[in-house]
Amino acid sequence: MTTYEICYLSKASPCLTNDELKIVLEETTHFNNNNGITGVLLFSSGTFFQVLEGDETQITHLFYNKIMKDSRHSDIYTILQKSTKIPFFQGYSSKFVAIQNKIEINQIKEYIIKHNIQDDPKRFRRLLIPYLTTALTSSQAF
Repeated sequence: MTTYEICYLSKASPCLTNDELKIVLEETTHFNNNNGITGVLLFSSGTFFQVLEGDETQITHLFYNKIMKDSRHSDIYTILQKSTKIPFFQGYSSKFVAIQNKIEINQIKEYIIKHNIQDDPKRFRRLLIPYLTTALTSSQAF
């Protein structure tokens, strides 16, 4: 069975408050966990980074009909969109996690390094690890 994945970056709306950001993180985690979607959502320095994994129809519908139309972010740049036999976040302790602190960022970073399972793991790590490093050193608080 294959899984479909979409990975993207986007710029948070300048009007997005910390309270609204927490709501985004909570709603995303709740929706995705209840719908069998795996992945991760990161926020740092005004930028969202998200990986979505699951059924192709469900993931593409979510991305194009909800995420792309959400006014809380803009400048959406799709990094990766493809089918894969082994989801990157398969087996991660949380089915879907919205990263909210440095401990969780370190856990994701360790998971990525430990599980070299992506079709092109070096490319994915090149995209994700610098973002995680920036998020670790950012003074942005949730």
